[in-house]
Amino acid sequence: AAVNGVAAGAGMSLALACDFRIASEKASFIEAFIHVGLVPDSGNLYFLPRLVGHAKAMELAVLGEKITAQQAKEFG
Repeated sequence: AAVNGVAAGAGMSLALACDFRIASEKASFIEAFIHVGLVPDSGNLYFLPRLVGHAKAMELAVLGEKITAQQAKEFG
């Protein structure tokens, strides 16, 4: 996945499903599902915990805060 802007909701899920993720410094990621009262879907609940761990996945899904490309790199 090549991310050059905001990957929100299903867009983030698509990026998570890719074998490689390349993000520009302007990229950001957000679990937007919580803001509209939905459960994360599109593969999100499968891929996110496997990439960042269960605790960080729960934090991202429940709080729905935007993370920068640098933070995403640090999270894995």
